[in-house]
Amino acid sequence: MAENVGSITENLASFTGSGGFFVLLAVSVLYLFFFLKEKEHRPVLVWLPVAVMLVFFCPFWTLYIKKSNDGEILYRILWLIPMGAVICVALTHLISKLGEKLRPVAFAGAVLVLVLAGEYIYKDVGFKKAENIYHIPETVVKLCDEIHVEGREIRACFPEKFVTYVRQYDTMIFLTYGRNSYMPKFEAPSDLKYLLQQEKIDTSVLAELLRDTHSPYLILASDRVLTEDILNYDFSYVKTIDGYDIYLDNREYIGID
Repeated sequence: MAENVGSITENLASFTGSGGFFVLLAVSVLYLFFFLKEKEHRPVLVWLPVAVMLVFFCPFWTLYIKKSNDGEILYRILWLIPMGAVICVALTHLISKLGEKLRPVAFAGAVLVLVLAGEYIYKDVGFKKAENIYHIPETVVKLCDEIHVEGREIRACFPEKFVTYVRQYDTMIFLTYGRNSYMPKFEAPSDLKYLLQQEKIDTSVLAELLRDTHSPYLILASDRVLTEDILNYDFSYVKTIDGYDIYLDNREYIGID
């Protein structure tokens, strides 16, 4: 039970981030509860946030989390709260009650509070400077251009870190496996993916799995360790691009005579 309750608090932490805006939300709801006179606005600005929080902290969620593998997305319930609207209405309502001379200063102070309560989103590791107009790694563009076959679908085995980008750039290139899912129940098992995660790759098994999935192209980082040279299994070396070796299975027909 304690573990499940902990999952609920972890969901709350995932939603609130630094916690500044959540504190502002709580203060804003309390302020509007006491000072908002427009009754037609209270259901959305006061009662909805309260109701959502009551649902979020409902003890019955512990039973759901215990029986499911997607308890980590519980925080999405909190998306129902119009956080920005509640905070801005409360600040505007408060500032409007001040004298005209104080309003510009109060407004500047409110903006400063909002800035300090948030975080600079672009410092997150998920953001980095775009390498091209496609907003995907340039290495992926080069690899896809190299193996593209005009007018024909082709299957290729890419390193796992590239699989989220390939079909964004070229929908004619199919993948042997997909990316890891954050929710275990959506994780598609793949012997090939598991094999490529090993420190040392069994070449014979690799060749067999590639042929089982009818993947003519294999793309591996040049520093990956194989038990044998992949060329011994009727593969040809094509090219090395940005530290990634491209191999072609000679037994697979790729539409080029």
